[in-house]
Amino acid sequence: MQHLKEVISEVRKAVTMLKPKQVADDHLTAYLKALDRVQLFAQEKWSNMLTSSDQIDRRARLIEQHLIAKERA
Repeated sequence: MQHLKEVISEVRKAVTMLKPKQVADDHLTAYLKALDRVQLFAQEKWSNMLTSSDQIDRRARLIEQHLIAKERA
């Protein structure tokens, strides 16, 4: 995720540097908005993956505790 943030930051800098050149402002604005959408999408997917990972870890611990309790009984 950190790498993606760095890449987007570098692309954003490059796009901003194009502003004084002969590139239409509406194209630059649209591109910057698209970069924002990519970053939000990636952040959402990363967050969902971490949530799923936490749920899997929690379930694995419950199963492990259940198996240990079953062995003791």
